[in-house]
Amino acid sequence: MDRADAPNIQIVGKIKGAHGLKGFVRVMSYMDPPVNLKNYNSGYISKDEGLSWGSPLKLDLRSNNKGFLGVLEGVTNRDEALSLTGVLVGVDRKAFGTLEEGEFYWSDLLGSVVKNQEGFQFGILKRFIETGSNDVMEIEGKETNLLIPFSSKYLKCIDAEKRVISVDWEKEWN
Repeated sequence: MDRADAPNIQIVGKIKGAHGLKGFVRVMSYMDPPVNLKNYNSGYISKDEGLSWGSPLKLDLRSNNKGFLGVLEGVTNRDEALSLTGVLVGVDRKAFGTLEEGEFYWSDLLGSVVKNQEGFQFGILKRFIETGSNDVMEIEGKETNLLIPFSSKYLKCIDAEKRVISVDWEKEWN
């Protein structure tokens, strides 16, 4: 199924390799907190960075050290598990809970225009970087990329529908 047929699939993790001989896979969670990945018992896998997704699969995940060990429907040996290294794991967004007012999924903000209160457009939000203290937005500008903290100190308005983020940031601070 290609991306147009699966608009509600959200990437939630990545298969990092095989574990043991019986087809277990090691899975890294992209969820916050990571343990939320265990809330889903079915999902999809993509071998082409999310451009297309396979049919729904049963997922059985268990915490293991820095990630999760998982059993994927149809994967029964180490070779099959190894062949999935680097594959993305996704779930249907309908399985996500309802967000409170003012909450957003980062993926919904990617591609948004970032501008300051004077209307100067810095560029397009390319990705978020988790730093431990404050998360940071990486904005792809015309000439260079810019990093702006994703913090209430600098965020003035987020309009997810219009895909615009307004920040208290001077254009000279580039």
